[in-house]
Amino acid sequence: MDIFGVGLGELLAIGIIALLVFGPAQLPEIATTVARTLRQLRKTSQELMDELTQELGTVSEEPRPDPGPQARRKDNP
Repeated sequence: MDIFGVGLGELLAIGIIALLVFGPAQLPEIATTVARTLRQLRKTSQELMDELTQELGTVSEEPRPDPGPQARRKDNP
């Protein structure tokens, strides 16, 4: 199992160090805060992707401007 390039052994070591540093009373609070932050980040990134998709769809639906007779003459000798 490999999460973000970190294996199971590394995750276990990080968990043990966090337990020693923060103590068992603060770990649930920290986990809740991290989960809320990740949830908000995921929601924000999804909103951004939806907005970009909508804007790109709007841009692609707009008609292209006519290049004019000068450009047509250059393309067709």
